[in-house]
Amino acid sequence: MRYTDVKDDAYYMGYIEWASENGIVKGIGDKKFPPDQAITREELAVIMSNFAKAMNLKLNHKYEENTFADSTEISAYAREAVKEMQMAGILSDKGIQMMKY
Repeated sequence: MRYTDVKDDAYYMGYIEWASENGIVKGIGDKKFPPDQAITREELAVIMSNFAKAMNLKLNHKYEENTFADSTEISAYAREAVKEMQMAGILSDKGIQMMKY
């Protein structure tokens, strides 16, 4: 897939193409992938979940499911990925200490 808003000479172009070809990222539609746009927590969760699936990685649940303070604002498409990343200890809510090993 070729994104029209990613320059051919951008150092990250090949990585975006690879991630797109492997179902890790999908862009925002209309052949666009806004490379300079900030990423949200839910978008990051979906990308990391898709990467884990593409690489056949099994994420262990280190924590019980936690309801984030803003859980009602998490988009339906991202809810399962956010939950998966939270339970694996990769994402956390503000004020919650998660990364203790």
